[in-house]
Amino acid sequence: MTVVKPLARIKASRNSQIVTGSIKREMPGGEAMRTNFFMVDNRVFDFRLPPIALCIYFYLCKCMNREHGCYPSKKTIAESLAVSVSSVSKYIQALSNHGLIRIRHNFRDGRQTNNSYELVDLRVAPPCLTNG
Repeated sequence: MTVVKPLARIKASRNSQIVTGSIKREMPGGEAMRTNFFMVDNRVFDFRLPPIALCIYFYLCKCMNREHGCYPSKKTIAESLAVSVSSVSKYIQALSNHGLIRIRHNFRDGRQTNNSYELVDLRVAPPCLTNG
């Protein structure tokens, strides 16, 4: 059995309820490997979201940037999660309706360029007790 032991160095940064960072692991044979991670507040499960909505929320957490939010296209999200673009649209709206994210429509020269997403602090978002 191969045992992967973490080295002492863990770097993390906190963005409201999300902690992101990387950990350096020592692999068999002395080789070192860096692994990225994110942690999410357990309260997200109080919202009783459908699995696709949770996956999209986690993907947005993975993409989060401390200064500028996150702005993956719906197509990128769909391809990464192996779901349809229409499902991504539906569940992004559901996340917004539940108060978990804020959607900002970005424009340049009078045309919409993309959306950016801000994750709402789960300590202030009231849990919705219905799927949706």
